[in-house]
Amino acid sequence: MDNLSFEEQKMRSFDVFCKRVLKNEARDYFRKQVRRRARETSLDELEAVGAPGICDCYFKKDHAFLVLDKAIVVSHDELAHALSNLSPTRQKIVLLSYFLDLPDREIGEQLNMLRATVQYQRSRSLKDLRKMLEEGGYDV
Repeated sequence: MDNLSFEEQKMRSFDVFCKRVLKNEARDYFRKQVRRRARETSLDELEAVGAPGICDCYFKKDHAFLVLDKAIVVSHDELAHALSNLSPTRQKIVLLSYFLDLPDREIGEQLNMLRATVQYQRSRSLKDLRKMLEEGGYDV
């Protein structure tokens, strides 16, 4: 290096520096890609195993039930049909219990029923719903 001029030494030093920076950046990028592949699952892999996904449903009909001045929307057509086949009291009990998360005691107070009656009606309604949905071809 004694016979190189000062300018050539600076150029070569800068060249070595740039190559080292690029090499380190490439190494960091590939390490990051390996970590990402280990942690994330691609959509293609999810579709291959039949994982559930989100689908935009533009023309799907929502069904609204009015219970105690509250509108409860059910998007699943078969479930809404099965709910509409229940008696109005059982329908209210199921909707209040599972869609509004009210306990049996509060449902009983709202519908002027005993808590035990609400519990019995809810369990009977669930059995009826299960039967209707299974007859419709759904695995419940």
